[in-house]
Amino acid sequence: MCRQLAEPQTSDDDLSITSDYDTSSMSVSARALINIWIPSAFLRGKSSDAHHVYQVYVRIRDEEWNIYRRYAQFYELHSSVKKVHVAVNSFDFPPKKALGNKDTKFVEERRRRLQHYLRCLVNLILQNTPELTASPCKETLTKKLPFFG
Repeated sequence: MCRQLAEPQTSDDDLSITSDYDTSSMSVSARALINIWIPSAFLRGKSSDAHHVYQVYVRIRDEEWNIYRRYAQFYELHSSVKKVHVAVNSFDFPPKKALGNKDTKFVEERRRRLQHYLRCLVNLILQNTPELTASPCKETLTKKLPFFG
C-alpha cells in the first residue's frame, strides 16, 4: 500500500486520473500532475524467447510519451529504488513467476499491479524531490528515474 499525493483515483484504468494518492493535505499549486498508465502488454519474441512487453504511457502537463519495458526492467527498478527509499518495500510489487507467466489473466493482473506500483513510486519521488514538484517535466523525471527515459 502507498500514501496518495496526487489527484485521487476513481478507477484503475480511468484515463482522467493521476494517481493512487490522497491529496487532501496538499494545496492545488503543490500538486505536480504526473500521469502514468500501463494501457497494454503484448507478447514479443518466439517460443522459448517469448516475453511480454508493457507499454507505459507518461504525461506531465502537455508533455507525453510512451516507453516499453519488460517485467525484468520493472524488477531492476524496484530492486535499485528500495535500496535508497525503504518505504518502497511496503509497495505492492508483483513477484516473479516462471511458469504460467504468459497466461492472459496473470498478465492483466501483473499489468494492473505494475501500474499501481509506478504511481506509488512516482508519488514517493515527488515527496522527496522538490525540483520535480516545483517544475515537473520529462527531463527532471528521467534524471531522477532513468526508467522513464
